[in-house]
Amino acid sequence: MRIPLPTPSNEPERQALIDDLRCFEGIEDPVFEHITSLGAHYFNLPIALISIIDENRQWFWSRKGLEVCQTPRDDAFCAFAILEGELFEICDATLDSCFQDNPLHGSPLYKLSQTRFGLILPGATDIERLAASVARQFERPIDCRGIPIQISPGLGVRHLRADDRNEDWLRLLISSADHARENGKRWSLYEPLQDAAQQRALLLLTSLSMATGHGQLHLEYQPKAELAGGQVTGVEALLRWVHPTLGPISPAEFIPLAEKTALMGPLSLWVARHTIEQTAIWWQQGLTWRVSFNVCAADLEDVEFVDQLIALLQTSDLPAEAIELEFTESALMTRPEDARRNLLRLRELGIGLAIDDFGTGYSNWTYLRELPATCLKLDRSLTFDLLCDERAQWVVQSITQLAKKLGYRVVAEGVETAQMQDLLQHLGCDEIQGFHLARPMRPEALADWLRLRQRLPVHAT
Repeated sequence: MRIPLPTPSNEPERQALIDDLRCFEGIEDPVFEHITSLGAHYFNLPIALISIIDENRQWFWSRKGLEVCQTPRDDAFCAFAILEGELFEICDATLDSCFQDNPLHGSPLYKLSQTRFGLILPGATDIERLAASVARQFERPIDCRGIPIQISPGLGVRHLRADDRNEDWLRLLISSADHARENGKRWSLYEPLQDAAQQRALLLLTSLSMATGHGQLHLEYQPKAELAGGQVTGVEALLRWVHPTLGPISPAEFIPLAEKTALMGPLSLWVARHTIEQTAIWWQQGLTWRVSFNVCAADLEDVEFVDQLIALLQTSDLPAEAIELEFTESALMTRPEDARRNLLRLRELGIGLAIDDFGTGYSNWTYLRELPATCLKLDRSLTFDLLCDERAQWVVQSITQLAKKLGYRVVAEGVETAQMQDLLQHLGCDEIQGFHLARPMRPEALADWLRLRQRLPVHAT
């Protein structure tokens, strides 16, 4: 078991003196550098340091043979040297009881970013013990001017084997550290499957940056219909990507990746432009329905995106009510005031606003009262067990009644059977969308589908 770090009796006075020295941190002192070099040469030392033991770390005024400029105080050999005024000497720190559990013996800890750390361990290492020991060092809050700050970094661990030929160790450590953070773990050992997933993600992001200009993207449209009379009220534009070598890529895979990068803005603008162009064609043909498409949080917060969207709409000569934007509640979490301001601006022009996937996130009724949205789309998770679960029916009916009292049009997604359609109509929903009505399809296929339904007049495409 690791011995607790001792504290000298004069710690407050000593720390007051250390506070005055912090202004010299990072400034090279030629005298100290010379003394350190002499000590390393005279005693034939691999490492020579002038160490300052601060409140929760040790930092080095001068150092030879060591890359890092500071370490946690808990791992500082010199923290024992300040207990007495006499010379403190250790012949072999690996054999001394004070340091036998020090987690950094022979295993350098790499700082990969502000929230990522990495360990590269030789084959014979007890990985579980050592990685857990290092990870525990991050459990205790860091004191910042009397305020305890809890940190939650990810520790990536790489196990070196004799037959290991992978030299891309930095990316592998970052991948493992990210996996630890994303899964709520303190540390994560590199696994080839994790690396394969990250390499695919990198490939997709690299390819997606070129997809818009190489004809790999297209839109499919899924109809919505009134429950009362069966009239088609509009369609939702859904982005599709066919990679030249990987084939069709699910939006559930590439959209979350794009949202983490600067690719999402141009991608959303591409969807907006092509949706508006197709909508203008339909309106010229007499198909004066509402066409919706999805926008993300970054889009709603971006004034420039809203400006470009409005400019596209004005250039098309379409009425604003021809377009509807769908967004989830999570889009309002990061910068809610900016998002609300842009939503109000769009709604004042007449553009429709729909809250998508209601029931999967916060489902906050405060938003429904305050947002200028006009449509509420029930997520398929609310309708999945509708036919066999009375509680699910009660939930859907209650949400529908409250939403309609607030002036919302209620659309149920994921409708796959006639029985579900009848039940949703009984529960008060206004419209449906799902495979029972139609699957997403290209514009030319949608025209054929409409002719078969015989709900709207036939128009040439």
